[in-house]
Amino acid sequence: MLPSRFSTCPPAHLLTLQMKSPQLFYGWTIVLACFVSLIVVFGTRLSFQVFFVALTDSFGWSRASAAGIFSVSMLVFALTAPFFGKLLDR
Repeated sequence: MLPSRFSTCPPAHLLTLQMKSPQLFYGWTIVLACFVSLIVVFGTRLSFQVFFVALTDSFGWSRASAAGIFSVSMLVFALTAPFFGKLLDR
């Protein structure tokens, strides 16, 4: 025979379910912040082509020199990316 504590029903307050408001997992907040950050950074960095004609006209640069500036920028990014990648992984 079972002890008496198993034969009685639990109190009503133990049977009620408490509904908690769903909270957003903090990791998703970090993902959203990184996503917005990447859109802003790469959106401004890679928008050079949109302003290419305006830059060449307003500064009087040739198309080759204006494109050379962007090429140097991309080259510097490519050369420094491994260093900063290792630095960020630490």
